[in-house]
Amino acid sequence: MQTCPAGSSAPAGSTQLADCSCAAGYYFDGDTCEICPAGFYCDGVQLHACPSAYSFVVGATTAASCSCGEGEYESGGSCLDCPNTQIGLFEVCHDC
Repeated sequence: MQTCPAGSSAPAGSTQLADCSCAAGYYFDGDTCEICPAGFYCDGVQLHACPSAYSFVVGATTAASCSCGEGEYESGGSCLDCPNTQIGLFEVCHDC
């Protein structure tokens, strides 16, 4: 029996490395658990692309975790830069 890599586990009775899964926010690359990169969310097994241009968040765990980056706002499923006279907080532009 193979041992799962650090940060991962497998159901009782599993004998294959492929049965291992990582914690949410990580994905299993076949050898190790890697943190989910920006632009994706990870369920502990694989990478899933975030909708549209969302997610500048590293370690996103669900599609709901995907969001626009700082200084951006969401419009029609895309992340857009806030105008120069505004700042973006929580996906909404605010006057300075």
